[in-house]
Amino acid sequence: MNSIRRTCLFPLLIGVALLSIAADEPPLKADRNSKSAKRLNQAEVEWTEAAKTQDRGKLAKLCSEEFLFTDDEGKVSSKTDYLETISLHFKIVSYKLSELKTAIYRDTGIVNGRINLVYTSDGVSGEGDFRFTDTFVQRGEQWAAVASQSARILVEKP
Repeated sequence: MNSIRRTCLFPLLIGVALLSIAADEPPLKADRNSKSAKRLNQAEVEWTEAAKTQDRGKLAKLCSEEFLFTDDEGKVSSKTDYLETISLHFKIVSYKLSELKTAIYRDTGIVNGRINLVYTSDGVSGEGDFRFTDTFVQRGEQWAAVASQSARILVEKP
């Protein structure tokens, strides 16, 4: 009977302990204006420029090993596949970043924005506006992208 009581009480005590630890954490609030937020914004711009110039080395440095990219058709690519696509199959002719919103939560950074792209994909020209969300983790003073997702902005025709 005592072992049953201990077995039932143990998870309850763990739960109470975890709640007290969580209660000591300050509320999570987005940091949007610090030096770290400015560095994150700069990393976003450097990443886009490295994609435009097809600088595989720079892109590899900016993307973590566990990086995943989800494109506007829902296809998920690993870092290796992403780097291959950007350096061999997808060429950015020009771009314009806008509506950037940067938020940092401890060591995680999120950049949301809009990009207008003029590009070629396997030799076929294209142009479009996309919304994107990029998620970064801070490793020392550097930001590394861990995930990116884009969605084409569809424009209704009159």
